[in-house]
Amino acid sequence: MVKAKWAIITILLPATILVFDFITKAIGVADIIKNICCAPKPVLPVVAVRKTDTDWGGQCLEFAFSNLPENFALGRINLDINSSNGPIPIGGFQAAEILTRKINQELPATIFTSPKLINFDVRAQADNDSDVLYVDYCPTLDRPGLKGSLTVTPEFLSPSGEKIKNLEIILPDLQSKGVTFILSRPRNLAPHIVPSQLRSLP
Repeated sequence: MVKAKWAIITILLPATILVFDFITKAIGVADIIKNICCAPKPVLPVVAVRKTDTDWGGQCLEFAFSNLPENFALGRINLDINSSNGPIPIGGFQAAEILTRKINQELPATIFTSPKLINFDVRAQADNDSDVLYVDYCPTLDRPGLKGSLTVTPEFLSPSGEKIKNLEIILPDLQSKGVTFILSRPRNLAPHIVPSQLRSLP
């Protein structure tokens, strides 16, 4: 009788261990599958690019950064020129009033005929998660009385000069890889050249 009990135990014990092992492994597999398919996607930092009109007939590019992690650092913005149109003379009446809006970069008129990479330093870093940063880039031309347009593709670099990855870029035209904006220089534009203007949300 005792031998029969031990025989049953000897058979049932390994079977019980196998069932227990199978259940725990199955739970582990289920957790892995759950983590892969159902885990929330990480929120990427975003930069939305839009054009704003200036009071001298040109346009600014506004770069609005949001969802920034606390370690996000922006060193420089490059604008790779895809195409250009100009320069052409500004026609019609050019206002007699002196315009005093500050401008942050003066580009040569040859930018239309001999395009080269445009870049400007920003040097900004987020302090907290979900920080927001605006960078306004408002260029003008070095020769008065001219205007034209450029189509550019923006690229964002870290302070060490490396391209920032995992950054969602939203352009005005979602179907295009670039953004087209107007460059202008009326004859009476006051040449106030200042660094890039950085602003945060109020």
